[in-house]
Amino acid sequence: MEGNKAIRTAIYIRLSKEDENKKNKSDLSESVKNQQLLCREYIKNSKENFKVYKEYIDDGVSGTSILGRKGILDLIDDVENGKIDCVIIKKLDRLARSEADSIYLFNLFEKNDVRLISFGDGHDTNVSRHDIIVYFQSFMNADYSRKLSENVIRTFDIKRNNGEFIGAFACYGYKKDEKDKNHLVIDEPAAKVVKQIFDDFLHGKGQLSIAQDLNLHSIPCPSEYKKSQGLNYTNCNKKESTNFWTYSTVHNVLKNKMYVGDMWQKRNNRSKFSHKKKLVAEEKQIIVKDTHEAIISRDDFDRVQNKLKNNRDISSSLKQNVSAYAGHIYCECGQVMSKITNKYKGVSNNRYVCRSYKMGMNTCSSHSVHEKDLDEAVLNFLNGMLKTVNNMKDAIKKAAKDKSKTQKDIEEKTKLLNAEIAKQTKRISRYQDLFADEGMTKEEYFNKKKACEKIIENSKNEISNLSKSIGKTEEEIFLANPIISTLLSVGKFEQVTKNTVDTFINKIVVHEDEKGEISLEIIPTFKI
Repeated sequence: MEGNKAIRTAIYIRLSKEDENKKNKSDLSESVKNQQLLCREYIKNSKENFKVYKEYIDDGVSGTSILGRKGILDLIDDVENGKIDCVIIKKLDRLARSEADSIYLFNLFEKNDVRLISFGDGHDTNVSRHDIIVYFQSFMNADYSRKLSENVIRTFDIKRNNGEFIGAFACYGYKKDEKDKNHLVIDEPAAKVVKQIFDDFLHGKGQLSIAQDLNLHSIPCPSEYKKSQGLNYTNCNKKESTNFWTYSTVHNVLKNKMYVGDMWQKRNNRSKFSHKKKLVAEEKQIIVKDTHEAIISRDDFDRVQNKLKNNRDISSSLKQNVSAYAGHIYCECGQVMSKITNKYKGVSNNRYVCRSYKMGMNTCSSHSVHEKDLDEAVLNFLNGMLKTVNNMKDAIKKAAKDKSKTQKDIEEKTKLLNAEIAKQTKRISRYQDLFADEGMTKEEYFNKKKACEKIIENSKNEISNLSKSIGKTEEEIFLANPIISTLLSVGKFEQVTKNTVDTFINKIVVHEDEKGEISLEIIPTFKI
């Protein structure tokens, strides 16, 4: 950027929802159009050779987090790829309103030798970096957002305590009153289903059976029903493929206090800064009696709660016995297999069924497999694997008694492992972008990230083992694998334990053919 060389310049603009709603004409400079005008005017009047590479815009987006802001994420990518020499913004609070994000962005710009100009604050990193001032400014911006959030929450709590509904969407069975959006009225088609659910449960039908019946009769689940009514509703806790009634959906209906005519609000809080959803303690939830017409009588509702409590007391004791296969056994449809315990004459009988079937989604068959059959198959598999490893050990010992691993072999293998680490690191970065841009759910992001991190960890461990293997025989290298050495120390597998499965089994997939015959695909934690 010396002499008259063109300075590749990025203009960044952000309009928050608060700015969008301001009525004071003196605040019009915060609009996208006026921010563009001011940034362009600054460049036009400057004596420096700024050439606009691109304008990055986040329209109607909060500045409390980088996540979900496509404009800032695109800018970060271009900075990291060396496409930008300078970033121009109107004021620092357009860039970020949290200390962590501000510091991250300033460090990113400094690392990539990118100049930052915030002409509204008189800030230019080429003149003076003023790290303390920047830190203080970011703190003040974060404090402003917190105060704004506190004022909004205070206003909402006043409305809640007055029995006014403040949610974006009424709960299933109700709709907003056309004359008063803070009042609820009965939505007859959905209310009829709610009544049927309570009636079926009180007459002895289980929650899973109720879900299956609703799906069988093609009754749309609450989220799908809302969409059919033209509402732009998305259930962020629901998988895209689960457009059915499930056990948990029915359970939530049976627990909902709104159906007795009480306004039940502030059940959870989502922090604007941590983005985590927290359940509010029951004593702090806001309940206002008799604010709208009831769908279910209080007597029936109380009977249902007592019945649910009795069911929970029975099932809680079963959860103490953690399955040896927890986290390892899956149906071929991709869902986990759920453990079900039945007792007959004091004897427990455990089996596993597909979770989507158990939840009543009608998208898969049960794929039922008894635990004793599973244990037998796993023991046979592990003992067979043990025999194979023993044979390999003997073969290596005979064929390569004095052969050592060459430096060239190790370097080649290390190079491939480092390439895999770089590949998985890049994947994590791509998943972060997709998650930030709402291209994948939180659950999908963390699952994919965890899988990549596991591969990275295994590759690093293998590199570490390779570095220790120089000059060793093939037998020594073979036995250096901790899983193989542990396997050989067993001698013979007599029973299945949680530790055994966690150590040697990566995944068990349950398959079912057209005749209903069950087969198991057992995948070990390492390749032989």
